[in-house]
Amino acid sequence: MKSSIAKPAEEPKLRIEGRALFCFSETNGLRRCCAAIATSKVFENIILILIVLSTLTLALETPLDDPKGKKIEILGYIDIFMTASFTCEALLKIIALGFAFNGKPSYIRDPWNVLDIVIVVSALTGLIAGDAIDISFIKALRILRILRPLRLIARNKGLKVAITSLFNSIPSIVNLLIIVYFFIFLLAILQTTIFSGKFYRCHTEHLDLSFKQQKENIVTMMDCLNYGGEWVKPDLNFDTTLDSLLSLLTIQSTEGWIDVMWDSVDAVNPYYQPKVNNQPGYIIYMMLMVVIICMLFLNLFVGVVIETFNREKERLSYNQMLKSSQKSWITVQLLCTGVQP
Repeated sequence: MKSSIAKPAEEPKLRIEGRALFCFSETNGLRRCCAAIATSKVFENIILILIVLSTLTLALETPLDDPKGKKIEILGYIDIFMTASFTCEALLKIIALGFAFNGKPSYIRDPWNVLDIVIVVSALTGLIAGDAIDISFIKALRILRILRPLRLIARNKGLKVAITSLFNSIPSIVNLLIIVYFFIFLLAILQTTIFSGKFYRCHTEHLDLSFKQQKENIVTMMDCLNYGGEWVKPDLNFDTTLDSLLSLLTIQSTEGWIDVMWDSVDAVNPYYQPKVNNQPGYIIYMMLMVVIICMLFLNLFVGVVIETFNREKERLSYNQMLKSSQKSWITVQLLCTGVQP
């Protein structure tokens, strides 16, 4: 015999606490209706589609378009519709959750909702002001529309965990950066001690001198100036500690290190014209330098970032509460579900 007891109505998934906006109680019909709409799968899918369409319209708009053209007019109407839709979404959630004074579930206490409200307010301000008010700040607010694609992250649990983990790992990344750049600073002092003033050379392209004449007659800076040449230095040099630091940071990106290596090989002494292959041993020295600052430091940085990221991701997903045997059991079960008879 079927039970005559009626099933209770399904509760909204959002946590409703206190009085939203100081006027909507927890049992208020409008508030519970807004909560039901905001948690509806259909509503979530509609908002997701609107975010994708809004992203596409942003990609279609370029600064070279005619401000009075048909394309800009149509994109303007679409922008108004998108802004109105996102504003309605924000209002539904504010009424359902309360803005700020309804405990932890409050709308503004979620960082992803803060991103949403910033985008909505900036879009509304830009639409209301329009082009009638020539204020650079108001026009700059419309640039915040490019943040709309980030709202896709808020609707994907995996991406939210990944982004949150990345932000939580920033302190460890900063500590590693301090250590790495401290060693680069020490290397910059070493490079300044070895190569300060040795990368200068005589610029003689505007003079009618052969290579043999330059090699025999231009030896020092004074010879260069007497012949009408220019005593110049390359962009990447080690004259001062700051120049050395900037040069090493450039080399760390694997840009220009070959030119620096040959400049060090040809270097003689300060105020002396470089000689080709003067000290070939510096080839090995510069290659070791590149290995240290490009590969060793970079791999160390990447390793620490990945380790910290994975640890934070485990903590946010509560996997750290599981024992190793429990994790192994879950892994086996997942593998078994993927096996077909």
